[in-house]
Amino acid sequence: MSIPDLVEALGLASSTLNRQTAALLKNGLVERTVDPSGSIVHKFRITEEGIGRLRAERDERHPAWTRPSVPGRRSASTASSAIWSSSTPTSSG
Repeated sequence: MSIPDLVEALGLASSTLNRQTAALLKNGLVERTVDPSGSIVHKFRITEEGIGRLRAERDERHPAWTRPSVPGRRSASTASSAIWSSSTPTSSG
């Protein structure tokens, strides 16, 4: 996602998101990627470290989210993984 994408999705000011993404980059939780469409806009993708930290934080704060509440129903953990799947890094880069 790009800063403009995040501004629209989260309803925050671009200056706020620039500060936050800088901190996430510094801590290795997200990485900059090249936009496949050739746009000059920077895109951000969550790193493996970011995924691990997100899951650990979620599991600590909301342990019920990691278990399906109804047999056969996807847990929130599975659903959130599906959301991030298009943004997660792959072994090829």
